[in-house]
Amino acid sequence: GSHFLEYAKLCRKAGYHEAAQIAILKAESKHRDIDASLSRAKLLWDMDKKLDAISVLKSSLNRPESSPHETAKKTLHLANWSSLTGHEQEANLMNLYEQAISCDPEWEKGYFFFARYVDDLMRDTQQREKSGTTEGGARGLHSLRVSRLKHFAQPKKHYEYIPLVLKNYGECIQHGTKTIYQSLPRMLTV
Repeated sequence: GSHFLEYAKLCRKAGYHEAAQIAILKAESKHRDIDASLSRAKLLWDMDKKLDAISVLKSSLNRPESSPHETAKKTLHLANWSSLTGHEQEANLMNLYEQAISCDPEWEKGYFFFARYVDDLMRDTQQREKSGTTEGGARGLHSLRVSRLKHFAQPKKHYEYIPLVLKNYGECIQHGTKTIYQSLPRMLTV
């Protein structure tokens, strides 16, 4: 079963979406205990079916049969993708990132992506403070990944995000070294 999922991953990355879909279906049909929802969601995301990918992840999180690490991976993907599409508001995204971390507190990626999301919020807020707008009028590189902040009555100041950014980049460095060349310089810069 896991061989089919690995094959689906290779096909998906090579752009062979039909072959990846078939491999996922074979993995699910031959091994009932395999949870291929993350592979299916990644395939839908690559096929530019963003909302379908998000709904697959949401429905798979309602089934508690996954391991804590798999649940953390699904929750992290859901948070990242919801952030990219502007599908959720800031408070909901913060909860999703915190859920991913609480599912697997030893996994560095959860801390890294949460820190990066809050860092992007901080940069976007700082940019809007400089330009004097509160509705996100300027659209820069960082605001593409950030959910739309204009829905909030009282937006935070940029310096209110700093402790959360530093804490999560620090936790990321403490739990692994895969992202140290991104985390440490950004932590020192903030």
